[in-house]
Amino acid sequence: MRSGAVGRGPTAARRLPLGAMSRLLSTMAVAALWLHAPALGQFTPAGTGGVEAIDLALRQLGHHKRILLVAAHPDDEDSQLLTILARGHGAQTAYLALTRGEGGQNGIGPELGVGLGLVRAGELLAARDVDGARQFFTRAYDFGYSKSVEETFQLWSRDSLLKDVVRVIRRFRPQILVTTFVGSPREGHGQHRVAGLLAVEAFAAAGDPARFPELAADEGLSPYAPLKLFRSARFDTTGTTVRLDGGTLDPVVGKSYRQIAMASRSMHRSQDFGRRQLLGPSVVRLQPLEDRTEAGDGLLFTGIDTTLAGLAQNETRSELERAGRDAVAARAALTPAHPERIVPLLSQLVASLGTAAGEAAGDPDASLVIGEQLSLAREALRAASGVVVDAVADREGLVPGRGIAVEVSVWNTGAGTVRVHGVEVSARAGSWQFSAEAGPTDLERGEIV
Repeated sequence: MRSGAVGRGPTAARRLPLGAMSRLLSTMAVAALWLHAPALGQFTPAGTGGVEAIDLALRQLGHHKRILLVAAHPDDEDSQLLTILARGHGAQTAYLALTRGEGGQNGIGPELGVGLGLVRAGELLAARDVDGARQFFTRAYDFGYSKSVEETFQLWSRDSLLKDVVRVIRRFRPQILVTTFVGSPREGHGQHRVAGLLAVEAFAAAGDPARFPELAADEGLSPYAPLKLFRSARFDTTGTTVRLDGGTLDPVVGKSYRQIAMASRSMHRSQDFGRRQLLGPSVVRLQPLEDRTEAGDGLLFTGIDTTLAGLAQNETRSELERAGRDAVAARAALTPAHPERIVPLLSQLVASLGTAAGEAAGDPDASLVIGEQLSLAREALRAASGVVVDAVADREGLVPGRGIAVEVSVWNTGAGTVRVHGVEVSARAGSWQFSAEAGPTDLERGEIV
């Protein structure tokens, strides 16, 4: 397939959202697929992701669970909690770090300050690739160790950072917020304490239309109130009501969630955070701080409707109920030797979610969740169909106003014919435009274009 030029010039074809390399296809089941491949570099060889990728997508399909963790720095996250939630519970899980860790030490190279922030941000993204969660940041700059909240707020704008945290909550729309810190003097580091104070304050502010109305007017982020607020009880087990076992084995990976989490933790190499993947049980504890549901039992999802059907009414509700059943059936039918056998079920799931997505337009909560479910279903369908996509850029950096050439390859390793319709590219760092040769192109088994 011919390479395309990415840039902001007048010849670019269209504007695209943030994300990974995407391709729209039709498969042997006459279903729409989105293919994903890195546009800026190849950290792992291109492939389908295998049964593990399909199974992880299926764990997250058919229900609606969203959790956001908040702390100050890279390496402040509870890696084990992220792994249990993302992989064990199949929840859409994310970590919001206020800073990129610019004020830390560097055990692997000469970079400090902004350069170290780039290194540590990359380590966080690598960690999320292992544990299955997502990553967000605010504008806060890590200026080094701070002795107090007052000292920290002398260098950080409280209102600006609160707005950043509220922005992420309104964008990600989690049902549950978890803070590593709560602002207690026992937490020492002023930046840690501020992260806790801002998380608690944002829990109250995110659903208030009078707070930061410009986020709705300028960015389309309507007010959203999370239903529960917990604190991590890693450092203080008082009041623990939630106990999660990190020693549970992930049957597809063959390791416990704790072991996977320690592999994630070991990505913080600049901070010398390599961790042994120890065997045996490991308890993660949470304490409830606020609960807007009527459950009152201190557990995670009690009192929260996590069904897809609960997002909508009428015809859309029936489509979402069907999608939930299809997701359960697809996971039950998945076999390592013949993943292609669930293609009909996944095609049906994509169709149901596609219909629901169209009917849910205008509802921010439903549109977000259904859109993510549709993307996951398409990715599972792509992997089960045996389609591999790869993309190679002609250089590492994306610079505003300057084009970049991307060569895309699509390889059909599956049993049926694949039709390639076109190419879409987007980048983590910003919104870009793309022009490419239009399809459609039919690929028989074994063909590559």
